[in-house]
Parts: sequence; structure tokens; C-alpha cells
Amino acid sequence: MDESSSQQSNNMQQNEGDMKPRAAQVPSPSVPQFRSVPMMATRSADFGFGGPPRPTSLAGPSLAQNSDVIDKDSYFSASVKKEKPSTGDIQSNWSPTNLRPVPAFYPLERSTRLVEDSLEDVVARVSEANRVLSIHAIYCDETATASLLSAEHVEMQLSLWKVGGPKQPEGIAVELQRRKGDSIAFHRY
Repeated sequence: MDESSSQQSNNMQQNEGDMKPRAAQVPSPSVPQFRSVPMMATRSADFGFGGPPRPTSLAGPSLAQNSDVIDKDSYFSASVKKEKPSTGDIQSNWSPTNLRPVPAFYPLERSTRLVEDSLEDVVARVSEANRVLSIHAIYCDETATASLLSAEHVEMQLSLWKVGGPKQPEGIAVELQRRKGDSIAFHRY
């Protein structure tokens, strides 16, 4: 029996060797370490406070004492002094004398705008806008209309109408209709 008890003790030792070691303790969750970093620059013996000196201005020291401040008044003073040219200075090759009232049951386009200004000023501004936008225009003085052709081959019709009455303010309705061409290009004008 001694042999059988020794075999059993050997088997027990092997079984104990097969067992995984039990963890002694569950490790605690790791805690981050916070470290401080200086936000301000330290004094340097070579360059003074904050490192090498910052450039003051490329234009010279006469602009401002503090380079971080922008002098807006001196920058914008030239553009503020410019005045817009009055519409009387703009020469127009379109001179309608009378405007027709909007006919009854005539639906105005959604692009129609009401302008409460004199006829001469409206005509001068429209004519100048056509020139600046490179739009070829054929004007009709009797009907106060213009046939327009853009560089993208969009044909448009511009009409001026007299509007006003007891419930509406006096003014000029400027109506622009697309006749031919790309509708997306038309809406750029």
C-alpha cells in the first residue's frame, strides 16, 4: 500500500502543479499623474523676457507704438473719403420720357423690383450696370424697354413700368424676363 499511497501523493503533486496560480490581489485601477507646465515664458539671460525680440513693424516705427494694435483709422481714411459718383454724372444712351402703367391682368415676374426714385436715375443706373456687366443692350425709348444679350448667350427683356395708386407707393417697377438661354446663368444677373 505504500506504493499506492506514494502514487496518490505523486498524482496530487502533479494535479497541484497543473493548477493555475491564484491571483493574490486584484490590481487597483491606474490613476493618471498630473504634471504642471509653465504657461509663461521664463526670463532668458541672452534675449530678456520671452525669448528673442519680436519685430515691431515692417513699415517702420512711426505707425504705432504698440505693434499689436492696428490703426484702422489711417488704413480706412482714404476709402471713406471717396464718394460715389452721382447718377447725374453717368451718361446713358437710354432716355425714355414716359412710362406705361402696368396693364390689368398682367402678371409681373417674381424678379420685378420696385424702385422709388426718379426715372433719370433708374435709367442711368440700369444702363451703367449693363455696361459694367458687359451686356449688349438695345434700348427702346417709346416703350421704356430693353432687349439684353449676355456673354453667356442669355437673352433677356427689361421693362420699366409706372406703378402707384391709392394703396401703393409711387415708383418704377423694373421687370427682367429671361427669353432664351441658361436659367442658372440668368439668375447671376
